[in-house]
Amino acid sequence: MDKIKVISKRVIRFKRELVLVLTPLILLPVLYSIPLKQAKCLYVFLVMVTYWCTEALPVAVTSLIPIVIFPTFGIMASSKVCPQYFADTIILFMGGVILAVAMENWNLHRRVALHILMYVGVKPTMLLLGLMLTTSILSMWMNNSATTVTMMPIANAILKTLYGDEESTDMSVSHINAGTRENLIANPVQRSFAVKGILLSIPYSASIGGIATLTGSVPNLILDGQVKRTFPNSHTLTFGSWLLFALPFMLLLLLSAWLWISILYGGLQGRYGCCHPVLNTVLTGSDCCVLSCRFAEKAVGFVFLLFVIILFTRSPKYMLGWEKIFQPKYVSDAAASTLIIILLFIFPSQKPTYKWKIDPSGMYMVPLLSWKTVQKKVPWNVLILLGGGFALAKGTEESELSVWIGDLFQPLEKISASAAVLLISLTVSVVTEFLNSSVTSAVLLPVLAKLTESCCNLCSFLYSSFAFTLPSGTPENTIAFSSRQLHVKDMVKGGIVLNVWGNILLFLAINTWGQPIFQLTRKEERVLFLNNVMGSLTSTWSSNRDLGLTSHPKNSTSNITAHPQYCTGVSA
Repeated sequence: MDKIKVISKRVIRFKRELVLVLTPLILLPVLYSIPLKQAKCLYVFLVMVTYWCTEALPVAVTSLIPIVIFPTFGIMASSKVCPQYFADTIILFMGGVILAVAMENWNLHRRVALHILMYVGVKPTMLLLGLMLTTSILSMWMNNSATTVTMMPIANAILKTLYGDEESTDMSVSHINAGTRENLIANPVQRSFAVKGILLSIPYSASIGGIATLTGSVPNLILDGQVKRTFPNSHTLTFGSWLLFALPFMLLLLLSAWLWISILYGGLQGRYGCCHPVLNTVLTGSDCCVLSCRFAEKAVGFVFLLFVIILFTRSPKYMLGWEKIFQPKYVSDAAASTLIIILLFIFPSQKPTYKWKIDPSGMYMVPLLSWKTVQKKVPWNVLILLGGGFALAKGTEESELSVWIGDLFQPLEKISASAAVLLISLTVSVVTEFLNSSVTSAVLLPVLAKLTESCCNLCSFLYSSFAFTLPSGTPENTIAFSSRQLHVKDMVKGGIVLNVWGNILLFLAINTWGQPIFQLTRKEERVLFLNNVMGSLTSTWSSNRDLGLTSHPKNSTSNITAHPQYCTGVSA
């Protein structure tokens, strides 16, 4: 027994090296199981999935494997692989991230958060609503994880003011000036309910808020990129059309989450107790509320509004967009995103003056953002992750591996649409709760993308964003769980209802206001559109570490030809 223990310890110590070496060797028989080109792509896919699951290599490094293997295996030329890592969708994501970095650099996000909390008031249920509304608004434009990290100290400062210090409270609140704290004498049960309700509301609302915009989370961008690649002439899915569809859905789901958490962890009348003067001290005592708004914050806010306006008006559905000024198909959201990036490095952070006429040394003005700050704070690994997903998706198309996988699941095409909804939704939701979101997408997407005989695949695609049940579901859940004031049973109790209700609400949204927004007026149009566009992705909708892969059948071209309105964005 002692020898077995020693051997097992040594194996565990070198498990990373063992996975790196043994995985390619064990999977060698795959190369002889199916037609050669498809087998090679499947082999690369399985090796990458294994490395992603075990993290034998950093996830971003694993995403670079197609650059080396696809050309050497004869799957795809380097000239086709490398552009996948710098697609216009990735540039759009980079622009949104750099803008968020500028907001964080000048603390604009904290000012917005605290002012919203002051506006909604400090009654228990309204305070909870304010926290959730603030988090979701920030998450629409910032990374979900960064939003959670921003809001958790604010929420913890409020809890600390209401109920005082506890040994379990170790979240830093040093950046909030709480002024004179008056601790309430609270029942331990009341404190427990308050802590659980507020701490759960932050990650939940961050995940929900990321749904509303195309730049809100990585899978939204993956969907946008796949639509552009599959239907280059389509104008159905734009920043504006997605906002019109997803924003009402996000608000309804957020309201539902607020009601459920209010009932579950405090009741609509509020069990927490209330201390308006004390909470007002926390909010009004913050530097962001005491100090006047700086020029740099106003400038970043202006650039942010410009970013939203440019994206929204490029190709709106109700009027001609500014892209019509230029040659057709020449301008995309990547151009607008890059313009915003350039402006951040040009716009001064201080109000321009004419003192340089007297003092020439004052001519130099510091811009809103420096490249050093961008290098430090931008998650470059996520950009590589996106590129790896696009490259692997392109490889499955070039090798026709997607067609082979689809043939394996032809018997499932006979089941009803409702059964398909249940099958796909359960599969995605269960796996998403246990595995890293990027791993879930990499493993399930190429398979589930073939099961698109109805609108069920869109349900499964968005259902994967409702990972509310376990700490491993999203990084936001992990951040909240790391406060050591939540238990797994708390997340399960609060998350199961939201998972189920989110799926129901999404199904209703697709079949009501989603139809006119995406110009799905006839039944056959809805089926084909959701089959070929929205059904091409079944991804994990969560944090900035998400990864999406996709595949689509070769016969999708015939569907487009039969219904040319998909190429023009005009319904018949």
